[in-house]
Amino acid sequence: MKVVYNNLIMGIKVNDIQVADLTKSFGNTKAISDVFFNISPASITGFLGPNGAGKSTTINILLGFIKAAHGIAKLSGDKVSCNNIKALKDVGFVASNPTLDNNLTVKQELKYFAKLTGKKIDQKQITSLSHKFKLDLKAKIDNLSNGNHQKVALLIALLGKPKILILDEPTNGLDPLVVAEFKRRLFDLRRTGTTVFISSHILSDIEDICDNFIFIRSGKIIAHKSKSDLKKLSPTIISLTSDHVSDIIFGIKSAYGDKATITVPEETKLQITLTDAINPLLKVLAKFTVSNLQITSESLQSIFMNYYKGTETPQEDDDIAQAHFALAEGKKALKSTKKDKK
Repeated sequence: MKVVYNNLIMGIKVNDIQVADLTKSFGNTKAISDVFFNISPASITGFLGPNGAGKSTTINILLGFIKAAHGIAKLSGDKVSCNNIKALKDVGFVASNPTLDNNLTVKQELKYFAKLTGKKIDQKQITSLSHKFKLDLKAKIDNLSNGNHQKVALLIALLGKPKILILDEPTNGLDPLVVAEFKRRLFDLRRTGTTVFISSHILSDIEDICDNFIFIRSGKIIAHKSKSDLKKLSPTIISLTSDHVSDIIFGIKSAYGDKATITVPEETKLQITLTDAINPLLKVLAKFTVSNLQITSESLQSIFMNYYKGTETPQEDDDIAQAHFALAEGKKALKSTKKDKK
């Protein structure tokens, strides 16, 4: 961790997203503590944890919406801060509970954000995506449903073919067809070099698209693993029927010792759970007549849940972070109004 932190301090460019020692509190509530991670280019990383674990707090710091009490965050080598617009130049994002101007149409909202961020609008891309997302560009923001609000936020994030995408619960309120189209778009972007960082409290929503997963609990990173590493942690479950249950059990114990868990639900039925290679088991079974052989793996969702077993109800640090962000935005809007009046 010290090496990562020193690299950030010295300006050594390692990855598209670099975070070292991020810490943030709101009053007496510690939202995140000593958060470290690196995200390599052209990858899709899932940022996972229950509601209130610190996901939105971390993302709001990454986007410069709130200031960390301690630590460093960099995007494409540029240090993130509340005043550094350059760091977000090639970044598309969806914040939690995105705020849009109700007086504008969808098309006007896109143009406004493009002008604000200096990004070019690819009209063909926008027309194509709005059609695939079933979104009317002429519709007024005020008349849109929550799901369509989210679609507008996604379109804004995709403006200008961003080098980095930071997405906080981006599929909230979307129907399955739109979610599937959005995932296809993320695959296309990754193929062309975009780095995607996507948060969720539901692994099943994003497990099919992610290369890597970062798990956060109570404001601390508890694991950072590739999908292949997670699958290695997934036990293999074998169930079968045989008249030679006792002999099979003896063979399994000889081959695996305590590395195999065996249950006998019925006299001629057997269930084996392995965390080791399956080949020795297959050699044992080859000696006997078996039927109804089924081989399955524990789902990634089960592994995800194992990281959070026995935890207390998390503090609502993300909600507090959102309240502070909303207050800051309100102050900015008030200052802007006073200047306009002058």
